[in-house]
Amino acid sequence: MRFAEILREDTNTLFLVLSNLQGEADTEGMPLILHFDKKFTPVQGAINKNLDEIMANVGSVQFTYDTFNDAYEQDPRIKGLVKQFDSEKIELKTEKEMVDPASQADQQKDTVSDMASRAAQKGLDNELS
Repeated sequence: MRFAEILREDTNTLFLVLSNLQGEADTEGMPLILHFDKKFTPVQGAINKNLDEIMANVGSVQFTYDTFNDAYEQDPRIKGLVKQFDSEKIELKTEKEMVDPASQADQQKDTVSDMASRAAQKGLDNELS
């Protein structure tokens, strides 16, 4: 098995783990912070978890900052779940932050289009009255 295949398999597992954790954070109504190191300083007002322990529990490789960064760069699904990360921690997006910006733009276009249609119809109705 090549390195790329191993990383892809572990990236799939990582995506599933992050998805489940994101759901847990939304249920609790708190941000979720994952740490690379067991000796982390917890972030106040957030759920704090050790990524290595979680990945070991699901039988996957443990991620360092560098391997996580590789997975983040290679898998858009992981990019979609992560709000920000650095060498010490990963912060997941909340469900509200998961809304696709493209779909928001489409909804706004529809709203503007709907308003223009209503205004045109109102102008036509005024002319006919």
